[in-house]
Amino acid sequence: MTGYAKRYAAWLPRRHGKPTAAGKAIISGDVGKKTTRKRRRTYEGEVVETLKNIWMILDCIWGKRLRAAIGEIIPVLRGNFEIRLSIADQRKLRKMSAATIDRLLASERKKYNLKGRSQTKPGTLLKHQIPIRTILGVG
Repeated sequence: MTGYAKRYAAWLPRRHGKPTAAGKAIISGDVGKKTTRKRRRTYEGEVVETLKNIWMILDCIWGKRLRAAIGEIIPVLRGNFEIRLSIADQRKLRKMSAATIDRLLASERKKYNLKGRSQTKPGTLLKHQIPIRTILGVG
């Protein structure tokens, strides 16, 4: 009836109150409809703060390496009184996946701007310092 494709027509109501242009008309989804979280957060508070501390101690390594090192570093840091964790929180840290670690540390990475463009500038200074033999006029 509307002339819309099936997928586009199904997409329009999911916009949750955001105005959407549909042809000449502007359609607004259900403003009162709110999405709710289906599960509670597994990792929060003390676990996340400890993860950030371990990440800083290990010089801001990426999630896969941190995941591999976390099992060995927790007893060392507890022995040196760098971190204090309950047994349940230790289990949570050891169970955490690399993707979850990266997701939880994304805000910290952004703070320190750890991933970005290279700061190397192109130039000819090095080219002039390297002697290169060329053969000209052979023939």
